[in-house]
Amino acid sequence: MNKLLLASALMISTAPMALAEVSLSGDARMGILADLVAPGSIDVTPELAFTSRARVKVDMSGDTDGGMSFGASFRVRDAVDATSGLAGEVFLSGPFGKISMGDVDGAAVAAIGHVSYVGLTDLQSLNEVRYISNGFSNDLTATDPSVLFEYTTGDLTFYASVVNPQQVTEEGATDVFYTSAGKARAYGLAVRYAIDNYAVSLAYESNKILYNSITGIKVDQQNLMLGAEATFGPLALKAIVGHFSGTDVVIDETMTDPTDPFEVDLSGTEFAISADYTMDALTLTAFYTDDSEYDGTEAYGVGATYDLGGGATVKGGYVKDKFDGAYGYDMGVEFTF
Repeated sequence: MNKLLLASALMISTAPMALAEVSLSGDARMGILADLVAPGSIDVTPELAFTSRARVKVDMSGDTDGGMSFGASFRVRDAVDATSGLAGEVFLSGPFGKISMGDVDGAAVAAIGHVSYVGLTDLQSLNEVRYISNGFSNDLTATDPSVLFEYTTGDLTFYASVVNPQQVTEEGATDVFYTSAGKARAYGLAVRYAIDNYAVSLAYESNKILYNSITGIKVDQQNLMLGAEATFGPLALKAIVGHFSGTDVVIDETMTDPTDPFEVDLSGTEFAISADYTMDALTLTAFYTDDSEYDGTEAYGVGATYDLGGGATVKGGYVKDKFDGAYGYDMGVEFTF
């Protein structure tokens, strides 16, 4: 009996076990920043200031007995919102693919993304193109948790996403907005083909919202996006082209009733391109974006990063909004832990 108990104990102690893991990581930065002035403030010189931040991220992961993986992640500062799916994400993956919920990217963003940014602080994200099927949340509105599904077979990856269909409002807006208002009905579909140093992605997004049931004012938008990436030795190129069409809703605060919305027809093409050239520890980056055809802007940026090793990188950049002449720049050191 004692021998049997000992053998059983040894078998248990040496058997593979699926253990859940919780880990902490983080990033920090410090430097100087001359941020872009508000849109419309033509030729106003930005003021130079110090900038710094430190963030901690929690990652949790595990595996089931059947071989599926699960996990979640959120930044510590977003811990409260993560409890209701407005921040962070939770996922389950297996042979069927991967399904994620929370503050996740839409299918188009997951497949295509954005062109490269420059600077320590990303300088108002002027490198980004517009997408319409992402969930969002702020003080006034919230459509997260959204759902993102991914499935990879060979060199192809398929994506599908749906924004949480709950009631939200957008009050006090003075500009055309490209996020869901009213009862959210936004979804995205995308496919990505990647082989060796090349990738091409195609995505479709739809956003159909009945904004005001009394007047019949509605949001009815479609977005078709194409992305391409290629790496030639030290040179990495990325390009994105998108065509937006449909209607949107504007709230004009100059009107007698600033909460009274009206419907507008919009259509236009946007594009963006970036180049990254790496020489040992130094990487030079440049981007150009233009979504001016539908109430957007035209901008460019140049920047550089230098890897100091050990998780420390020197970063700096300059961007200019050609629509109103606003510009900004920054420089500093970024750390990853």
